Amino acid sequence: MNALVILLFISVFLAEFVVKNLGIGNQYLVLVPELLSGVAVLVLLNYLLAGRRWSLDMRYWIVLALYFFVVIFGFFAQQMPAGAIVSGMRNYLKFLPFFLLPVVYPFTPKQLATQLAALFVILAVQSPLAVFQRFVQFADSMHTGDPVVGLTTSSGVLSILMMGGVAAAVALYLRRAIKFRTMLFAVAVFVLPTTLNETKATLFLLPVALLAPAFFMPRGSGALRRLVPIGLVGMLAGTAFVTGYNYFIQTRDDAPPIGTFVTEEGRAQSYLYSGAADG
Repeated sequence: MNALVILLFISVFLAEFVVKNLGIGNQYLVLVPELLSGVAVLVLLNYLLAGRRWSLDMRYWIVLALYFFVVIFGFFAQQMPAGAIVSGMRNYLKFLPFFLLPVVYPFTPKQLATQLAALFVILAVQSPLAVFQRFVQFADSMHTGDPVVGLTTSSGVLSILMMGGVAAAVALYLRRAIKFRTMLFAVAVFVLPTTLNETKATLFLLPVALLAPAFFMPRGSGALRRLVPIGLVGMLAGTAFVTGYNYFIQTRDDAPPIGTFVTEEGRAQSYLYSGAADG
């Protein structure tokens, strides 16, 4: 079961990248994650039909409710045609069985640690790949960081993914599972791709990723006292991001420095979805 989860992690990042970006292998390889999800469904059904007792924590129900709200709201708000809805549902729902596997299968702490290690390796790979994409593969597109996607499908997805990695590293530090210098190194590695692809939302996502884990720690853990060094890490990471962003943005005539973008009236609004079909 542990191998199934790790294989899913690897296939999600590699299947589409290898086929579409590198042009290697059969196009049907992109369906490997769906195949593994189907296996997970069979595992769930097997446990349930065998009469295995299970209970779902209320927090699971809340997460699932919010998840489906995002899916349904997205379709209705943008008035999507039926074909697009079916295609979108495939992307949204294919990984849900893996969220439910822990309900019927008791993963051991060692197995969970292995899964987390696999994810951290995948996240760490995004940094050198982002450097390669920015300065080698798409060096002729230096006016924009949009082609810097790592192993993901878009630059925005890559940045959100890396901020999730920052939050995980901070959580491990707060739980005293890793040392401060390890956490500092992880944050530096994870923030680098968001600087290279010029994701402005990093300014808002980074503080959340650094501070939010403390509010989910058990009482009496002393997590709030450890926020001071994390705050210093945030200042360093934020300064590095702003410096890098302003350096790369110089190659574009129509793009202001990040400070101007945030403070100048009308700049940020142009990035918000207005609901207009022609804009």
